[in-house]
Amino acid sequence: MRFIGLFLLLILIGCSQNKVHLYSRYLSAEQSNQLTAQLQDAGFTVQVNQLPFPDTLQQSALVYGVPYQHPAAIDQVRQIAQAAGWPLPHVSAIVSGNHSFTGNQIGLFLLPAGVELNAAPTSLDLAAVYQSQNCQSQPELTLSADQRFVIKPATPNGATTRLLTGRWQMREYPYLELQAEDDPDWFYYLEIGRDQTRDATGTVQLITLTPMYSYPVFAGCQLSYGVRN
Repeated sequence: MRFIGLFLLLILIGCSQNKVHLYSRYLSAEQSNQLTAQLQDAGFTVQVNQLPFPDTLQQSALVYGVPYQHPAAIDQVRQIAQAAGWPLPHVSAIVSGNHSFTGNQIGLFLLPAGVELNAAPTSLDLAAVYQSQNCQSQPELTLSADQRFVIKPATPNGATTRLLTGRWQMREYPYLELQAEDDPDWFYYLEIGRDQTRDATGTVQLITLTPMYSYPVFAGCQLSYGVRN
C-alpha cells in the first residue's frame, strides 16, 4: 500500500471544487503566503498545513485525486508553482490497489533545495506534542515551532512551576536542550531517536525523546510523537 500515507495525510472530505492542500512545513511564511495568494487568484481554494511529508515522497511533488474532473487545473497548479520557483519532478495520481483519492483535490508538497527528509530531524520536525510511551505516568512535553516548550509533569504538585516553561533547541543531533525560562542555569537534556510501530491501520513513524538524567517531571518516561504513513 505504497500511497496509504498520502491517503491519510490529505484528509479528503467531500468533493470541494479544485482544492489545493499546500504542505508548507518546509517553507517560510513568505513563500507559503505568496504561493497561496497566487493559487487563490487563479480561482483555487487553498488549505495550508504543516504536516510532515509521507515516507513515499522525498522530493517536491504534485499529487491529485482520481477521477479528477478538471485535468487542466492540474497543469495550471503545476505552472503556478514552477513560475514561483518550485519545479515539480513528481506529478501523479494517488492510486494503489483499492486505495484512491476521489474528488477534485490536489496535494502540493514543496521541499526547498538542500533539505533532506531522511537526514537528522529539523526543528520543524521536532515541533509537536510528545506523550509518555510505555510508562504508567503521563508526562507531556510540547515543543512549539517558535522554540518554546511547556512541560506537563507527571506529578504537578511536586513540580516547580517556574521550571516547566522556557526555550528549546537542538544544539547537535541527537541531543535536545530545554532551558528553563525563570532559571537560565537550569537545563533538561533529552536524546532524540527514531522508531517505528504498527497498529490496526498501518505503520507509524515515531520521534522519541529520552531524558538523559532522572528528572522528576518526566518520571523516568520516554516521550514520543507519531506520524502515520
